[in-house]
Amino acid sequence: MTRSLLVAAILLVVGAAPAAAPAGESQAASVRVYFLQGEQLVAVARPGSTARAAVVALLAGPTRPETGRQFRSYVPPGTRVRSVRLAGGVATVDLGEQFATGRDAESLSARVTQLVYTLTSVPGVKSVRLLVSGGVPLGLFPGFAFSRPVTRAQATRPVVPPPRPPPDAGGQPNADTRALQQRLADLGFLPASSVDGVAGEETRFAVIAFQKWARLGRDGVAGPQTRAALAAAGRPSPITSGGSGRRVEVLLDRQLALAIENNRVVRAIHVSSGAPGFATPPGSYSVFRKEARWVRPDAPLRRAVALRVHADRDARPGAGGLMRFLLPSVVAFALVGGASAAAPPATVAPGVLTVAVNLPSPGFQAGAVRPNRTVVAARGLEIDFARSLAAQLGLRRVRFVNDPSFKRLLAPGRKPWDVALAEVTITAARRQSVDLSQPYLRADQGILTRKGLAAPRTLAALARLRICLLRGTTSVAIVRQRVRPARPLLFFTSLDLLLEGVRTGRCEAAVLDAPILAAERAAAPYRYGALAGRLRTDESYGVVLQKGSPLTPRVSAAVRALMANGTLARLQRRWLLTDLGSLRVLG
Repeated sequence: MTRSLLVAAILLVVGAAPAAAPAGESQAASVRVYFLQGEQLVAVARPGSTARAAVVALLAGPTRPETGRQFRSYVPPGTRVRSVRLAGGVATVDLGEQFATGRDAESLSARVTQLVYTLTSVPGVKSVRLLVSGGVPLGLFPGFAFSRPVTRAQATRPVVPPPRPPPDAGGQPNADTRALQQRLADLGFLPASSVDGVAGEETRFAVIAFQKWARLGRDGVAGPQTRAALAAAGRPSPITSGGSGRRVEVLLDRQLALAIENNRVVRAIHVSSGAPGFATPPGSYSVFRKEARWVRPDAPLRRAVALRVHADRDARPGAGGLMRFLLPSVVAFALVGGASAAAPPATVAPGVLTVAVNLPSPGFQAGAVRPNRTVVAARGLEIDFARSLAAQLGLRRVRFVNDPSFKRLLAPGRKPWDVALAEVTITAARRQSVDLSQPYLRADQGILTRKGLAAPRTLAALARLRICLLRGTTSVAIVRQRVRPARPLLFFTSLDLLLEGVRTGRCEAAVLDAPILAAERAAAPYRYGALAGRLRTDESYGVVLQKGSPLTPRVSAAVRALMANGTLARLQRRWLLTDLGSLRVLG
C-alpha cells in the first residue's frame, strides 16, 4: 500500500480586507485579525503590534457586537499559545493541542486559514509554520503540509466548498454535552474515549450510574440537582480494602458496580441484579469461567453469580442470581481482563506500550511529531485501537513514535518499540521478518464512486465504469482478473492524486483497500459518491511486532478480546462511519 498525504484545501472567499502593511511600518498601533462572516474572510483591528499579539487576539475570538454581525471563528475556545517566533519572514507559532481538536475537515482547514491570514498581516511575515504542542502536524489539518511554512496563497486554494456555520444542537456535538461527559469521565462514570459532545445512551447510563452513587432520583437526565451534585462530587472509593490487582465490587443497595484496580476505582457502572425471588447473593467470588457470548448455565447456579454484558436500552432484572451489566465497552475491564488477569507484560519502557506509527494516514493515524519523533495530539482509528490494546494488556500509558519509513517497520531486526500500527496487510512473506498478530481489521478491496453516480451493484456494472487505480498495488491485478473492465484503466502514482481524480469526475470509481477509502469518505463525505461495495480478498491488517517477541501471543489474545467485546466494531463506526463487513460483496 502506498502511503501519501491527502491534499485538500478550503475555499474561503477573501472579502475586502486590508492588505498587509509595508514592511517598514513595524510600529503599527493595531494588528489585523481574521474571522469569517458568511463566506468571507474579514479583518478586524485589535490593539497590538506584534505577531504574538495578533495570535492572542485571534484566539480570543469575535467580540459580542461582532458576533451579532454574524462574525465567527473556527478556532476552538481555550486554545493556548505556547510560543511565537519570527525569523527570515517566517512566523513559527506553537499552539496547544486544543487547536487540533475536532474531525470536521472544513472547520480544521478554516481555522488554519484564519491563523495564516492573521499572521501574514503582521509586517515582515510572509509565511507561517505551525506547531502543535511542540510537534509538526501530520494529517491533522486536511490540505496543509506543515513540514514547510504555509503562505497565504497556499491557504486559499479553491478545492472544497466554504465552511458551514457550526451545527445546531440535537444529535450533533455541543459544548454543554461535552462538559457533562468530561465531568462524568473525570469521576469514573464514563470512558474517556466516549467524550465526544454527542448525547446518547452511553451518556445516559453514565448519568444513571452517578445518580445511583449520589443516591439521587434515577432518570438519566442531568438536571440542576444532578449537575450540582456532579460539581461537588469526588471519584468513588472502594467500599472494602483489598490487595493489588483488579476486582469488582457490586453494591446491591445502589445497583452499581465498581471496577477497581490497585485499590482505585477506575469505573463505576450501572447494573441490574437478580429479580425478586432470584436475588443476587452477597459474598466474595472469583472468576472461574468466561464466554465470548452469553451461554446459559447448564444448571442453576450454586455458590456462584453470572455476570452478563447486556446491550439493551435498559437493564432488566435477571434470574438465578444473574447480574446484568450495560455497555460492553465499559465492562471489558471486569469481564475480559478478569479478577485474575495476568500481570502487565514486559515492555520497552516499563508500564508503557510504545507504539510505532507511520504518519499520516487519514482516518487511521494523525498527530504532531516532536523532534524526538514522539507523537502528540494523536488521533485516528489505529490510535484509539492502540489505547484500547494497552488497556487490555494492563498497561496504563501509551507512547506513540513516528517512523516515516514504512519499509523499516517491516524490516527484520531489533525494534525500539513494542508494536507498530500502519495498516499492514498480513502476508506469509512479511511473517518471515516480523511477527504479525491476530487480524484486527478486514482489508478487502473497496469501490469508491464519484459524486452523483449511481452505485454499481454488480461486477458487470462496475466493469462499464472508468476505473482508477493506484499504480503498484494489488488492486491492479484484482481488477484486471476479476472485474475485466470494458474501458481503459487510469493509473495514478499517489493516493492524493487518485482521490483527486474521483473528486473531479475524471474517475467514475476508484478501487483500493476498503478501510482507506472508507476513512477518506468519512472525513469528507460531500466530496464523493457512495462507498459502493467491496471485492472480497480475505486480506486483513495485523499488529507488527519484533520477530519472536514474547508480546505476540498476549497482543493476539487482546485483539480477540477487543473484537469479542465490540471495541473494534465501535472504532470502525466512529472513524469509518461504516461496518466494512456489511458492505455489498460485488465479487
